Amino acid sequence: MWCGGEPTGFWRIKVKIVSSRLMAEIDQQSQNRFSLPGLLLMENAGARAFEKFLQVQRESGSPSYDGRDLEILCLAGGGNNGGDALVIARHAFNWGYEKTKVLLRNRRNNEQVRKQLEMLQSLGVPVYVWEEEGKEARQRIAEAQVIFDGVAGTGLKGELRGTAADLVHEVEQNARAYIVAVDGPSGLGDEFRPSFPALKADLSITMGLPKYALYTPAGRLYAGRIEVVSPGFPRALTENPKDSGELLTWENDYLEAYRIESVKPGSYKGDRGHLAVFAGRVGTSGAAMLCGESAARCGLGLVTLFCDQDIYPRVGGTVDALMVRPLSAQEFQLPKGVTKLLVGPGWGVEGRKKTLLELLNIGLPGVIDAEGLSVLSLLIRDLGTSEIRKKTARRWVLTPHPGEFLRLYKALGEDVDKERLLADPLPLLRRLAEELQAIVLLKTHVLWLCDPEGEYKVVDGMNPAMGTGGSGDVLAGVIAGLLGRGESFFHDAAAGVLIHQRIGRIAAGERGWFIADEMLSYISQLTGGLGA
Repeated sequence: MWCGGEPTGFWRIKVKIVSSRLMAEIDQQSQNRFSLPGLLLMENAGARAFEKFLQVQRESGSPSYDGRDLEILCLAGGGNNGGDALVIARHAFNWGYEKTKVLLRNRRNNEQVRKQLEMLQSLGVPVYVWEEEGKEARQRIAEAQVIFDGVAGTGLKGELRGTAADLVHEVEQNARAYIVAVDGPSGLGDEFRPSFPALKADLSITMGLPKYALYTPAGRLYAGRIEVVSPGFPRALTENPKDSGELLTWENDYLEAYRIESVKPGSYKGDRGHLAVFAGRVGTSGAAMLCGESAARCGLGLVTLFCDQDIYPRVGGTVDALMVRPLSAQEFQLPKGVTKLLVGPGWGVEGRKKTLLELLNIGLPGVIDAEGLSVLSLLIRDLGTSEIRKKTARRWVLTPHPGEFLRLYKALGEDVDKERLLADPLPLLRRLAEELQAIVLLKTHVLWLCDPEGEYKVVDGMNPAMGTGGSGDVLAGVIAGLLGRGESFFHDAAAGVLIHQRIGRIAAGERGWFIADEMLSYISQLTGGLGA
């Protein structure tokens, strides 16, 4: 199964994402509770990883990988990750790739690695040692066409150091090869920071379950395409491991998977929900129109847009499907029957605290996005977290990008730098969601969604075409349009993120670089089943 980029199939079961520590526990329990030998698991991991590599290359249509003269170099550290790389080397050699070679970091290897090394050497596979044969090792690195990176696994503690870091640096600087990470790129672990040395991979083949470190915003940039293979861990250990998250991909039956309620055939606009949008100011009227129309295209019956007097004449005559009302700084009145709110896109910060506070006091559910989040940060500082929590609890979805997230977090009383957030987002997400009792969506090239109980979901974006002005306004609108339609606001937000990402894939495939306005028609196409 492919966990990066465009999915190749539909997943009927939930795919869990786990820390490397938890994956190591699953490995140990497989051996201790279920009597699976470590060497068998290592053999399965390496064999399936090599088969997956060949499959990926066949799918890419690369003719060079059909030949047997390919220069393959397998880098191996002294732990189980290195053992997996040695299994790969043996299978490559036995498949007829006779130019396969091995480069050990050093001769200090665990028992299983030594056993794998014996099998390799009995076949006559050339083995070099980085710490002893530097000149020869550098030549092998420079000549290699494919390098399997098994220097250090995702269970790495802290920073890659010593000769392991030197070896990774040599590959980074002088290799011209296609890099395949075995389990994960060397240097990338649960404690990774962007300043640490790490090897960027073209393909990461991870064992058992998707790893947390591969999907952090910082780590994802090193992983390339991500594939998961199973070494044969018992299903009882991998179906629902403790403290795991869920890796979400597009599913053809997402309406069923996320229990999004379909609109009944006899419904009219009053049955289909009424959203009030507070967005836009001079210079950002487009944000107001994008988020409002995006929400309307999700099956809503009515959308009322409140915008500043200065832009009311322009906005009021632009989107006929929206009811547009001028927003007075002194007061406003919600139309009868409004069921939910969307606040913030293109809204500005100055003079907005009073309005946002009034909206929070109404008690309706809603989405706060963009500058609305900056205003919320000011309210938290003015009134305190506990007072704001009473108003946001169980009703609001917050959709910050990293800068907005850090402002909210600072309002809680703690300064956090961006590097820490991008390298290890979950603890910070959990705290913010718990403190405000809100659902929090961190928007980067990977999207992290967390609820007040600490449950989390991850959506792999990695689509640069989505980085266009207004894309976030569309996302806010889609989430607001679906809010209240499923079994929980958390699932509604997840479905919104999936729809938004799917739109981005389709639009990029059909249009190349697109603009946010062009995303709107795809919303109608993808959510059309809501009315079936």
